[in-house]
Amino acid sequence: MLTTAWPWLAFAASLIFLLALGVPIAFAMGFCALGMLFVASNVPLTVAVVHAFSTLDSYVLVSIPFFMLSGQILNLPSTGAVLEEFVASISRRFRGAPAFGAVMTCLFFGGITGSSAAEAAAVSKTVLPTLNRIGYPREFSAAVLATASTLGILIPPSITMIIFGAIAEVSVPRLFLAGVVPGFIGAATMAGYAVWRARRLPMQELVIEAGPSVGADGRRRLPLFVRMLPILGMPVILMGGIYSGIFTATESAAVLVIYAAIVAIFIYKDRDPLHLGNALRDCFIGTMTIYALVMGASLFGFSATYLGLPQMISRAIQEMNLSGWQFLLALNIIMLVAGMFIDGLSLLLIILPVMLPAAKALNIDLYHLAVVMTVNIEIAVLTPPVGLNLFVLSKAADVPLERLIRAIIPFIVLMFVLLMVFSYVPILSTWLPRAVEF
Repeated sequence: MLTTAWPWLAFAASLIFLLALGVPIAFAMGFCALGMLFVASNVPLTVAVVHAFSTLDSYVLVSIPFFMLSGQILNLPSTGAVLEEFVASISRRFRGAPAFGAVMTCLFFGGITGSSAAEAAAVSKTVLPTLNRIGYPREFSAAVLATASTLGILIPPSITMIIFGAIAEVSVPRLFLAGVVPGFIGAATMAGYAVWRARRLPMQELVIEAGPSVGADGRRRLPLFVRMLPILGMPVILMGGIYSGIFTATESAAVLVIYAAIVAIFIYKDRDPLHLGNALRDCFIGTMTIYALVMGASLFGFSATYLGLPQMISRAIQEMNLSGWQFLLALNIIMLVAGMFIDGLSLLLIILPVMLPAAKALNIDLYHLAVVMTVNIEIAVLTPPVGLNLFVLSKAADVPLERLIRAIIPFIVLMFVLLMVFSYVPILSTWLPRAVEF
């Protein structure tokens, strides 16, 4: 066990150097972790590698490709067109309604994909064209969608929660429940702010002039709602299957893919082999990216545990006599700063293993901790220079990154406020998972 922090500073410097060279973070974490073990211990490196591979041998992690594939299926052309038309149908009755509809669509996608990046890519194709036709400034539309897409990290099913549960050995269905109340509070706050901003934009919403595809009247809404019913059944199947005890979270994800494929192929007629192949390809790439990150973080976690980093941090916290609220404040500061340079999932995989023992020692509820860390990750995907959602929406909306960053600053401030609320009002995160029995 190491008793000094200097080797860990060398580890951090090596990691930053490799990232600056453009080495993917999964490989950078793995190489640095193996280097630490080689230099500072006698443990065979093969033991660490076997441990990393065994981390992927997890029943919980099997659900990740299923959730990602179900989201890709929703993004097929005909299926996505139904979602776009439904969003357009609610853009007539009051000024700001399209912005409200965009946030609600992100809320729905978040309940299917479980991934912020996947959700941002999906809604950029289905919702962004409608907002553009209505006449919203492109940077405003992109900022709304980039922020609301972070709901995919918090609203169940959440890939972040799945990985948190696998590392912390906490019930994933109960982690899903922990994100429900904060997720809906965040959605309501984002929707209210987006509508408020939209009503003050120096433009007139071109709803009537944009034609029937945008300004659908009440007579068209009912048929559109009926057409949406098969898609609306997906969250019902997912959550109902889990909490009724019929399926585990992983089994429910697999059933969701089968249901989504039946709906897309037989109801919405998305049968083009090219489009189906692209969905499978994107799912494969996304899944392999996540699994590579998990393996790299597993190597880091193994070396950190073997060399005593969690114990070192716990001892330092005890010596500083930090209270629970001070620990959460320090955690938020660390994650907010690191999130500017590290993508959200990597942030979780690096910080959780070393902070978990200290959180347990301070009796911080792990459901509460999961929500706090998840909201930090939501902010990380919005903050430059590595904010993934910024790049996705900047490209999709054809908006220069600088203009998008300026437009998204008020939304980031709003996320900071929500982070403070969720950090220091723990009952919002802990009530539901403690109250529900299944």
